Amino acid sequence: GSAATLNDVLDAVYNIVRTSKGKFVDMLKLNRYELDTVLGYMRRAETITGLHLGNFELPFLQYYQPKNVFRAHYDMYQVDMARPFPYQDNQRSA
Repeated sequence: GSAATLNDVLDAVYNIVRTSKGKFVDMLKLNRYELDTVLGYMRRAETITGLHLGNFELPFLQYYQPKNVFRAHYDMYQVDMARPFPYQDNQRSA
């Protein structure tokens, strides 16, 4: 057989950490009702955070079935698990 690729390993880890299914919203494929709904949620987030919609990433929707879990994950960091979590380095923090 062939050796596992990095993507194979990352997919395996992802499936351990996140048991849900999800994907980015393709805003161009939404019907009018769906678009209004998604934009409504984004406007609520805009109000709560004080950040302009133009600074947002595309929405990512997660679906959880009963007994699915969302464990802590650190995919946006180079984390040394032997040290405290580097909250000050979170580029997504205000």
